[in-house]
Amino acid sequence: MDELNLVLSEFDGKSILDWGVTLDIKGAKKYILVAGIDYHTGNSFIKYCKDYKAKIIANNKSKEDLTFIIIDMKGTIETIDNGKSISVENYDKISKANYPASKGHGFDSLGKSKYITKKSIYEIVEEIGTDDPNTLQEINVFSHSYALGPILGNSRETDAIDLDMRVNDVKNKTFDYAKFQKAFTPSGLVKIWGCNMNRFTNNLIKQIMKSSKYLRNGKTSDSTIFTIKDTLFQNGDGTQHSVSEYIYTDCRTAPKNGLFEMTMLQVKKQFARNYWDSYPAWLSNNCNIKVLSALPSTYALFSSPDLFRISDDTRGNINFFEKYLKITIGEHNYGIYDQSTVQEMLKFG
Repeated sequence: MDELNLVLSEFDGKSILDWGVTLDIKGAKKYILVAGIDYHTGNSFIKYCKDYKAKIIANNKSKEDLTFIIIDMKGTIETIDNGKSISVENYDKISKANYPASKGHGFDSLGKSKYITKKSIYEIVEEIGTDDPNTLQEINVFSHSYALGPILGNSRETDAIDLDMRVNDVKNKTFDYAKFQKAFTPSGLVKIWGCNMNRFTNNLIKQIMKSSKYLRNGKTSDSTIFTIKDTLFQNGDGTQHSVSEYIYTDCRTAPKNGLFEMTMLQVKKQFARNYWDSYPAWLSNNCNIKVLSALPSTYALFSSPDLFRISDDTRGNINFFEKYLKITIGEHNYGIYDQSTVQEMLKFG
């Protein structure tokens, strides 16, 4: 917990954009749109970037100058200024061949080295923060995702080429927090349109909310005790795991006869930890920017042109976060992660 409260400090490395992305457009309001890869097919989510770009343009009633930096993880970064494409940078291409079944559809670099990675994205933001601060309105990431970050290409952290944005990027200060923050306008946002799903804690919150002791108005007392069925789930490899394995031991009693107990205070503590120990929370806390992202135990569905949205199946979970943890709910039922809310969640311990 203590390490989350990092002090903003200057990173002593140098910003290096290896392939010269064009960013020399001063003063225009900027949007970075990132299309991750659906590693099941090898296709990118570029359609959602295009739909979102059209939505921004349609809503530009004040006729501001707009610059879009569209990052397609399949292998291109395009800069579009006021409707005109002014540069396209080409990288090594990603296709279905990069996701062999023998690797469980994990990323295979195929011996190539010049792929777009999360490093490319961080450096673009740093450069805006250095050369044209307070002009970045949004970063939008359309990809698969989980608590530890957007899955841009389904690589492993130990791979020679790590494509994916990870909580350890922030914990290990692999980019400059101050430059990152300076890039944004006062109302700027990072929007991560993927999931934050854990079926074990999803099962837990659903059991809690189905209990007659749970009050949807947020008035269930902290001392109220819930009895939880220690549901078993079978993984694809045949192993079984129970809900209790995913609950912090200081947030529950020891399982007995397939049951365990939690007070409402322990339930709040469990999900407060799930909130603050996640990529969007770390990013928002250390860079002091707002992040729109899925709340713990919720997942997204694709519904372009209205973008990704939290599924009906887990949308009901939002009531708990809003009423009991006082988390602000943003568009399409995604949660808001910001520095003040992270600090409140840390108080739960």
